[in-house]
Amino acid sequence: MKLLTNLTIKNRLFANAIVVATALSILFVIMLTNAATLNTLGLSLAKVEKLEAQVLVLRKHEKDFLARKDPKYVGKFQETVTELQKNILSVRDVADDFGFKVAEINDFEQAVKDYSIQFNQVSELQSKIGMTPKDGFYGELRSAVHDVEDGLKQSNSYQLLALMLQLRRAEKDFMLRRDLKYIDTFNTGVEAFNQQLLDEPLDPSTANSIQNNLGIYQSKFEQLVNAEVQIGLNEKSGALGQLRATIHQTESSLDAIITHFHTVLEQEVDSTITKAITVFVIAVIFTLFIVYTTSRSILMPILAVRNAISHIRTKNDLTWLVKTK
Repeated sequence: MKLLTNLTIKNRLFANAIVVATALSILFVIMLTNAATLNTLGLSLAKVEKLEAQVLVLRKHEKDFLARKDPKYVGKFQETVTELQKNILSVRDVADDFGFKVAEINDFEQAVKDYSIQFNQVSELQSKIGMTPKDGFYGELRSAVHDVEDGLKQSNSYQLLALMLQLRRAEKDFMLRRDLKYIDTFNTGVEAFNQQLLDEPLDPSTANSIQNNLGIYQSKFEQLVNAEVQIGLNEKSGALGQLRATIHQTESSLDAIITHFHTVLEQEVDSTITKAITVFVIAVIFTLFIVYTTSRSILMPILAVRNAISHIRTKNDLTWLVKTK
């Protein structure tokens, strides 16, 4: 108050304007800072949700590869994994900047790495089995079958041809139904074929050739079966089963990350609103106090002069002094 009495009215009003402008500026800066924080968190939440979309893209490439047996989907899968890992690092950086730890980020990152490794294993196994009927184990199996069939054509044995058709049927049943019971059917058929081959009146060289080719056919079929068992006869077994379990792990981790970021964003919004209200109330109270103090410092002397003039005029007392305090 004493400080204000030493200032002119103009300076007092100017000081009042400075105080009001300063309070509003502080409030504006705080609002901008909080808005930037919320914007960063919002963008981070969008990145987290993008993780979910990228996982779905990975699953799409996986399904396309298994359905079409096309190596180009392996490349697309790896490209998406690279983008996904970059996005994971970005999300982790945001979490570190805001000082909160999300353990599920590490779990999700590890699950993605495992998923990529397991998909590569599946693609390598499928490459060994054969991307088309003419390559891999399946191509070797077809070649061995044709060698046996060519030998049987020279034998003119309908019994052996019938047994061979039963072997091919067991082979096809396994490929279609992916059931190991057809392996036993196949092996039983091989034994019956070999027995019938001994009973056939064939020259030794032809019989040996057919038997050797049949042995190769059986070996290639067993090789194919072993690879199919490794890759998985259904979605719950073999490498495919591990792939399913890992992708489910990524989904649970991702859900936890999204939930955590939503919670943090809601907390930041509440905190921002609370800070804004608090600063606003303090600024209003302080500004009103300054305005009141400034106005009083201006009005009190004026009122004192008015009262003195009124007293002098009423009492005709020219000795009356103006009292401002």
